[in-house]
Amino acid sequence: MEVVWKPMLTGRIIAFATRVIFSEFELTIMVRRDILELTEMVKQETGGEQM
Repeated sequence: MEVVWKPMLTGRIIAFATRVIFSEFELTIMVRRDILELTEMVKQETGGEQM
């Protein structure tokens, strides 16, 4: 029973870890996209490249 149970547990831990990492990754991508969109909007409102 131990032999069957341990790989399952390891697999679940790995799956959980990858899911957490990937959700973090998606979150950073989304945040970056939002920041990019915001900067674009600001640029358009201030009349192009003034920075």
